Amino acid sequence: MKITLTRVLALFTLFGVFVTNCSCDEEGCPGSYTSWVKSTPEAIILLYPSRYANDYEFYRNSQGANAPMEVHELQPNRDNDSLGIDMRGGRTTEVRLLNGWSDARTGAGLVDVSSSDEELSCPEQDDSELKTYFLTTNYDSVAVSGCTTPPTFLHLVLDDLRDFASGTYQFPGYTSEDFSVKAKAWLITSLTDDQGQDLTADPDWECFADNKYTFSKDSRVVYNPGQKYCDQEDENRFSPYGALFFRYSVTAENPENHSNPGEIKIILHAEGYVDGITNVEFIVTNSSFNEISGTVTNDGRTANFVIQPQ
Repeated sequence: MKITLTRVLALFTLFGVFVTNCSCDEEGCPGSYTSWVKSTPEAIILLYPSRYANDYEFYRNSQGANAPMEVHELQPNRDNDSLGIDMRGGRTTEVRLLNGWSDARTGAGLVDVSSSDEELSCPEQDDSELKTYFLTTNYDSVAVSGCTTPPTFLHLVLDDLRDFASGTYQFPGYTSEDFSVKAKAWLITSLTDDQGQDLTADPDWECFADNKYTFSKDSRVVYNPGQKYCDQEDENRFSPYGALFFRYSVTAENPENHSNPGEIKIILHAEGYVDGITNVEFIVTNSSFNEISGTVTNDGRTANFVIQPQ
């Protein structure tokens, strides 16, 4: 007995007909699928390869590193949409809503609505005996409430919402293209107090102001201290690569309420990774792919910041 597992993504308010055909001259024999859907909300669905699903060459290819193997963009109220996504072997999806919210790093943007099992036979494929195949299909829908990652996360790591290119950044110490990731470097371009006074040369802020942060899509940040080292930035700690890397997160106070998410933070989780260096919290007031601004607190003092891609 063979088992064929197929997952069909139906982003819908209404779905219609599901058809299976046993035709051995078709790719995907012994079963095929068709689903007619109307989708809501507008969303981009990315399917990523798995090393366990005959995707090994794609997975290991440096040109495909961290890039989706399939991209599907669905719009609401579009009739006769046909979309099938094969989820076998540990393949994962990412949902990006067109408002910038996503399920990046959570995978909670798709929910099962229903599933079905169908028993198939394919005598023209099985010369010696009649075998039975089971086709399992899951019908999924986009869950807006599951897209709880604020747009700032994608702003930090992508060039735009439809940036599907492979990652080319390599962390310090890694030379193999197999370890490339999607990432983007940011510099502090403005640091002022509430009166608009420039703080980049202030003794309390000048060390902080020349830092560079490279944010990766797998939630790691590379922290480069720039030309000035603070008391807590022991230069020896940054050897031999001139940088440290640890985890970061992007959070919202009310992540399920996209129109009123409350306070959004970028948190650099340095504590516990490096002695003497504390977490850094950026409170975001405005965010785009080209500029992020807000406030940041350092040693009890708060400043207004602007960061831009390098």
